[in-house]
Amino acid sequence: LSVMFSASVTAEYTVYGGGGSKSCGFWIAEEEKSSGFYYAMSDWVAGYVTGVASIGVIVLKKSDNPSRDLFVTNYCNANPLDKVVDAAGALVMALRVQE
Repeated sequence: LSVMFSASVTAEYTVYGGGGSKSCGFWIAEEEKSSGFYYAMSDWVAGYVTGVASIGVIVLKKSDNPSRDLFVTNYCNANPLDKVVDAAGALVMALRVQE
């Protein structure tokens, strides 16, 4: 997984299955149903943020699942054709602590 961070969200990545490979439209549809797929994608986003934070290249603000999920939902409502990984990348940029 190779992710580049800049002032704008620029990502070069390969997502092998999992919640990140799903579309934002899928996120919205599954969130409305509170399905197991939705919770799996939510866990994937939490893991993505944790993984980025553990690398130590950038410092992230603390966040909780409901806040992260709301951010992804808002992003996906505005960008339904994007992937969940795109929303997760935008979330990381929003959580980034400016040094």
